[in-house]
Amino acid sequence: MNRTYRIVFNRRSGLWQVASEHARGRGKSRSRSVVLAAVLAAVSAAPAAQALAGAVAVGDVTPSMNWNGSNDMVVGNAAFGSLLIESPATMLRSANGWLGATPDGEGTVTVSGLGASWEVNGRLVLGAHGSGTLTLANQGTVSVGANGLGVVEVASNRDAVGVINIGAAPGGAAADAAGILDASEVRFGGGRGTLNFNTSGAQIFASALNSGQGGSTSSIITPASRYCWATVRGSTAIPPSRADPCRSPTCWAPRTAG
Repeated sequence: MNRTYRIVFNRRSGLWQVASEHARGRGKSRSRSVVLAAVLAAVSAAPAAQALAGAVAVGDVTPSMNWNGSNDMVVGNAAFGSLLIESPATMLRSANGWLGATPDGEGTVTVSGLGASWEVNGRLVLGAHGSGTLTLANQGTVSVGANGLGVVEVASNRDAVGVINIGAAPGGAAADAAGILDASEVRFGGGRGTLNFNTSGAQIFASALNSGQGGSTSSIITPASRYCWATVRGSTAIPPSRADPCRSPTCWAPRTAG
């Protein structure tokens, strides 16, 4: 049985067709080669269209596309990786999220802008054994668990580093608005965890804070930020270093873990 095929041009139909290896096509071979090269290039480029507009992955990021919720998103598994999700990105989804998975891993994720969002169906770990930083600014949103009832784990193990920046990192220009973390709890582990607030506008932070595993927990409030301070289980996350402005209903007002 003949198992070898050729692609020939059918002048009558005006199409390229698969034919027997003995069939001959008319026309210049160079033209055919150009057409075939264009077809192959288009086919090989097709998967890239599945990546989200407004989402940019650099370095050690797995998967690099097809962010449809069926796979874990790992940013900085064994090297540096970064993921930027900006408006007008559609929603990025993953089964779980890992930033800084191994001791050599360093992962950063920034979600910024109205309409930019990352939905994590299961766990979100910022610094499992390495370093993980999540920055939420300008109404960018991260949702963890079903209906936002999941837990964000920060610096899970000893020597791990986990950081959450609401607005911008300390030392940088304050973001115009805070981002949104939709999770029932932020749980600080045995490593070094930090929660930073750096925006020029009011902030609402509703996740409960839990720091009872022996790690170090700190928080930095920039002068431009309005906030309320609260005691976290096991430590004080936000020391009352100035007058409490909680009379404003729009200030930062976390729930205290029980």
